[in-house]
Amino acid sequence: MRIGIIGAGQMGGALAQGLLEKKVVSVDELFLSDVRVERLDELRQQLGLNTTTHNNQVVENAEIVIIAVKPQHLKGLLNELQVVQVTDQILVSIVAGAKISVYEQFLGESIKIVRVMPNSPCQIGYGVSVISPGRNVSFDDLEKVKSIFAAVGEVIELSEDYLDVVTAISGSGPAFFYYFAEAMIEAGIKAGLSREVATRLVQGTMVGSGMMMKKTGKHPALLIDMVTSPGGTTIAGLEALDKKGFKAAVFKAVEAAFKRAKELG
Repeated sequence: MRIGIIGAGQMGGALAQGLLEKKVVSVDELFLSDVRVERLDELRQQLGLNTTTHNNQVVENAEIVIIAVKPQHLKGLLNELQVVQVTDQILVSIVAGAKISVYEQFLGESIKIVRVMPNSPCQIGYGVSVISPGRNVSFDDLEKVKSIFAAVGEVIELSEDYLDVVTAISGSGPAFFYYFAEAMIEAGIKAGLSREVATRLVQGTMVGSGMMMKKTGKHPALLIDMVTSPGGTTIAGLEALDKKGFKAAVFKAVEAAFKRAKELG
């Protein structure tokens, strides 16, 4: 399976590294393009990749082409791809907000296109990627695409109709978690902990709590009950969060990200 990645940003580089580490492809089967020569040099030295500044070379050499450019650069890329023979290749878009119909409009309704929303923890192999296939994608085509993203985390298949809210939850979600973590660390420092200790406590708590949710499969409300004792410290903290409108703020954050994802589309 020959895979090409157009766009060597954080996600493009993370996918390349994950595919090689999980032996989904060999170095000779992976091709990467970008306009930034210095970034290509970095990845070539780090991973031994085949790199180029010419996107058409990636398309011509790959069975599966992953489009990992920024949304504002997509139109220019699609105009470029119009002059390249894109027929048998499976196109995989991880461009936020870019609908399958946009690719069909530029490249023809017969193309094989899969839209995917991965998130930043893919960089360390703990991501979650939501996959939505276009109408011309076969079962075997989709399984190949799933194997790519399974190399960097969990894979969920959903209708494209849900991709904007997925972008708000799992795409933007890591930043929301980091924001909460930053606040917890600073609160610990204010209460007298060193930054190092506060950071280690918050890191361990967030990782452990996430694994607790995943391993037990229990609803968060039940896990909260396990930590909360009558008249204790946890209920006092939860009451303070409620008074400050914590849940309402989270709703607003997700709604704002959802709205922006729709605007990008």
